Amino acid sequence: DGKVYKDDQIFFGYARLSACPELAEFGYISETELKLLGNKIWKVPKKNWCVCPEIEVVKIAEKQKHSDFEGRNESPSRPSRPLVAPVPANLYLARSRLIMWLSTCMSLSATLSLVEHDNIQIICKEVDKKMDENTQTRIDEYVSLLNRLKEQVGNENALAILQEVKKDERANQIHKERSFSNDLPATENQIAYLRKLGAVIPEGLGRQEASQLIDNAKAARNRATVVKVPVRVP
Repeated sequence: DGKVYKDDQIFFGYARLSACPELAEFGYISETELKLLGNKIWKVPKKNWCVCPEIEVVKIAEKQKHSDFEGRNESPSRPSRPLVAPVPANLYLARSRLIMWLSTCMSLSATLSLVEHDNIQIICKEVDKKMDENTQTRIDEYVSLLNRLKEQVGNENALAILQEVKKDERANQIHKERSFSNDLPATENQIAYLRKLGAVIPEGLGRQEASQLIDNAKAARNRATVVKVPVRVP
């Protein structure tokens, strides 16, 4: 019906092929542009985007799609070829190229897996080679793409897009750093602070988990704090 629905973990509506999980939303491609791709309703779990920078969405047979919604326990049939949508406009093409190129600079873990969910299949592609590309080559491609993007959408729009890209790169960098730091044991300062907060410290506590425990303990203490307001007696 052309409608789009969202919640915390499920993106239900118009989806598109993208090498960058966090950009595969309406911030870059408007709902109108997405509708030009055709009336395709897909259900894509965001958690699968986070572990694999490059996804391919393929459509499952119509009969099986209806059986899934009816709660039947039938095995979904694997489609013979992916559903490829036509490019409706130069703007979409330029933005898509930017997003596809950005995957070479992503710090996300490359995972090869096949996930089946409701009426779609998500196939994570191998991206190790892209992650190992030479840094100077990436810079050259970036500058070249920036010039082409300016021709397509203008200088102001190009800069706006690239600013958002930079934010996304930083977010993924933070995500990688936190994932790496959680493999390390919690620091002495973290342990001491948790004891000060009166929190239970489990064995084998990692740094990221310790940070989360500190945040939870501080939030609980703030909720328990009663603010006394002096009352003036006439």
